[in-house]
Amino acid sequence: MPSAGLGEKRDHAVGIALVVAAALLWSGGGLGIKLVHAHPLAIAGYRCFFALPVMLVALGFAARERGGEVRAALLRPSTWYVAISYAVAVMLYVAATRLTTAANAILLQYTSPLHVVLLSPLLLRERVAWWDWLAVGGCGAGMLFFFGNGFADGAALGNVLALVSGFGFGLLTLLLRKERLDAVRRGEAFADVAGSPLGALVAVTLGNAIGSLLASPWMVIAGPVELTSVAVLLALGLLQIGVSYVLFIAGTARVTAVEAGLVASIEPVLNPVWVALGYGERPSVGALVGGFLIVASVTLRGLLATRARRRAPPL
Repeated sequence: MPSAGLGEKRDHAVGIALVVAAALLWSGGGLGIKLVHAHPLAIAGYRCFFALPVMLVALGFAARERGGEVRAALLRPSTWYVAISYAVAVMLYVAATRLTTAANAILLQYTSPLHVVLLSPLLLRERVAWWDWLAVGGCGAGMLFFFGNGFADGAALGNVLALVSGFGFGLLTLLLRKERLDAVRRGEAFADVAGSPLGALVAVTLGNAIGSLLASPWMVIAGPVELTSVAVLLALGLLQIGVSYVLFIAGTARVTAVEAGLVASIEPVLNPVWVALGYGERPSVGALVGGFLIVASVTLRGLLATRARRRAPPL
């Protein structure tokens, strides 16, 4: 049926747009974290804490008259896997950004598409096309150019934390996609909030609560004292975490895990730009070359995938 195919393509385009919007919000994280005067774990905790109201409102809309599904999601191990992966990833990213350079942190965190491609066939049984591998290679090469000799200038511990954070974000993308597929198999209805799976929304809301709880000692004894820092943390929590993850969950429901990971890699292109404008870290020529490679790789991958879908025989 042509109308069904058109609807599927439109839904896929909406999913890509939602992931792009989430990545744009995420891209302000480096600058915000650099501007806040507080302990890294206090920053991570307050980001999660201020994100909770947004997530709870979204969850409230999604769970109307479906309280049983919320309780079922809380009892599923996969929900807790997503929540823990999320909490660890966001906390490690904040710590890495403060312990090493912002460039190092975002570079090593964005090894996540590599983990997605390597694990997607095993965890999701999704086929990884040759253009996915091509885009991952281009993104990896671009990131190396983008941040130049950043590895030499950063603290070793920060680099390690950023790398582990990248694995966490890649695992998060995979688990969100798996939750979506499992929800379809269970025959669950989808939430009214941008079509996101209710289980994934529960998991990320729970992840923010876990992150807040884990960081609570530092939030009390080493939190921000300046009004400006509090305002930045509010923006980081409400917009850069809360709204962005609602958008990302909704987008992941409409695209594959590989697509979500690759499209979201536009964040490291913009993240250093905002840091340069607001904090004074200027990108090098290598960074400009790397940014071009990343954007070109993601764009080429999208064109190749779209062409393949058009050539695929109708079911």
